[in-house]
Amino acid sequence: MKLIHNQIETQIYFDCETSYTLVVESPIVMNRLVSDLKSQIRGEEGGFVYSENNLKEVDIAAECELIIDPFVSADDNKKFASKLLQSLKMVANQEDFFERTAQIKSALLQYALTIMQDCDESLTYKDEIDTGTLLKVFSFMFDFDDPSPIENLVTYVKVANKYLEKNLFVLVNVKSFFTDEELSYLVDTIHGMKCNVLFLESYYHKPFDNKEKYSIIDIDQCEIF
Repeated sequence: MKLIHNQIETQIYFDCETSYTLVVESPIVMNRLVSDLKSQIRGEEGGFVYSENNLKEVDIAAECELIIDPFVSADDNKKFASKLLQSLKMVANQEDFFERTAQIKSALLQYALTIMQDCDESLTYKDEIDTGTLLKVFSFMFDFDDPSPIENLVTYVKVANKYLEKNLFVLVNVKSFFTDEELSYLVDTIHGMKCNVLFLESYYHKPFDNKEKYSIIDIDQCEIF
């Protein structure tokens, strides 16, 4: 896989085994790269091209996850809510759970009927319960409350890969927050999912492993390979 941008010469190659760091010392260039990536993930125009074997262009909006804030919290569940609910509905409707789900729905409908009959007014009620509506009652969400920020981030990338099918993770300035061991853990997790990772950093950090590749765009916008 290869990632390029039409305003820089650097060509970034991925192989699901080696992390790549692009050091962008120029705020102007960093602004452009991050802004373009955000726009393209929203489905808008931008200067990046992500391709497979230099031939087939890959949809950045579908494949790429941009992480600017590495401190994942419960609020980050919002983007996964619909996909998680779909997955849970499939589980609830599987053979192992189908009978139990049907029993719960029947009990709830009987409960509704009992309440209605106890009212003086004439009432009606919906006599069917959608599995998704039933599951929403429990407010299922992913657990991003580990005391360790790196554990929450690792959980996040796993979820983004499984439920959103993200295969390229671009992380902005995360090396300022994690140790070399934590970064290695994160990268090993991403590569273990056969995904790619790009670090965009404003400053040069000593490589955290001997397989890391990097390029530099200095303050004068000169590119160093």
